[in-house]
Amino acid sequence: MESNCKLFNPKVTVDVYKQKRELVKQKPDSEFRVNASVEVIKDHLMKVKLRNGRFTIFSDEPPELGGDDAAPAMFEYFVIGAMLCECAQYIWNAVNLEIIDSIHKLEMDIEGGFMLAPLLGLTNDISPALQDLTVRTRIESDASPQKIIELARIAATRCPAHQSLRVPISITNVVELNGERITEFSDI
Repeated sequence: MESNCKLFNPKVTVDVYKQKRELVKQKPDSEFRVNASVEVIKDHLMKVKLRNGRFTIFSDEPPELGGDDAAPAMFEYFVIGAMLCECAQYIWNAVNLEIIDSIHKLEMDIEGGFMLAPLLGLTNDISPALQDLTVRTRIESDASPQKIIELARIAATRCPAHQSLRVPISITNVVELNGERITEFSDI
């Protein structure tokens, strides 16, 4: 399967991957941290600032949940964030497996949901956590099926979002009222 246009630029995929890998070898405790802030604008419409205000995104609930549908819902960002993270792992690990040049098309779909009853305080017997998540990946490639299966398994294993959904993490909530910390709690 040949394509007139390469999907991946070696300077962006291969070179950056190799450079970052060497840097992390020298400093194995390196981490990628996310820092964001959100402000409620009106009802369920929210404005998020990322990377010290460099990026602004908006979120809103659909009408059936009290919003105006002015932007994707908060939970949709959560789910698509997981998909985007795993898609990036396909790219990085295709470099690692030396099959990046044989991938001509890479597409993903994701679907998942949660029960509304616990969200609305109608039950404490079930969790409002994701009930299921399906990630469907479509690849066009000259690589063997075995290499693509290996890529898929490595991508899922190395994806921070995939693993964060699979393995419990520690979450600390700090609550301030009128500029003063009033509580801090953690639960797993």
